[in-house]
Amino acid sequence: MRAVFQSLMLIGIMSVVSTTACADNAKIDTIYYNKDWKGAPSREFATFYRVIREANDEYKNLFRDFFITGELQTEGSFISIDKKDDANSVFDGEMTSYYKNGLVSMHTFFVNGKEEGVRTEFEEDGSMCLQTEMHNGVSIY
Repeated sequence: MRAVFQSLMLIGIMSVVSTTACADNAKIDTIYYNKDWKGAPSREFATFYRVIREANDEYKNLFRDFFITGELQTEGSFISIDKKDDANSVFDGEMTSYYKNGLVSMHTFFVNGKEEGVRTEFEEDGSMCLQTEMHNGVSIY
């Protein structure tokens, strides 16, 4: 009887896990970029790589950029990503960039591809070096 109960519990847990995985039908992809943030054909020719999560209606599209050596470089959300030239990507929401040592290098916000609000930049030792107000992608100071 105990073995039957354990089997039923395991089936129940597997059903919940499967349902959770199926309920979020987000697409995950990896893109490689060279030092100029132009598309690279593979990891061997890349300086950075980006993992994107294209979400369903319930969640935002999210991305994380990494140095090719594996350290987190930037994270945020997006409207669209251009795999050939990142200058054409459209970001939306909070964005944070990091130095290889893991400390924050910049924190900013985007609205429909344009920086909006307070942009804060930091030195590699973690000290704040610049804070400016952005409006429609332009510093207003």
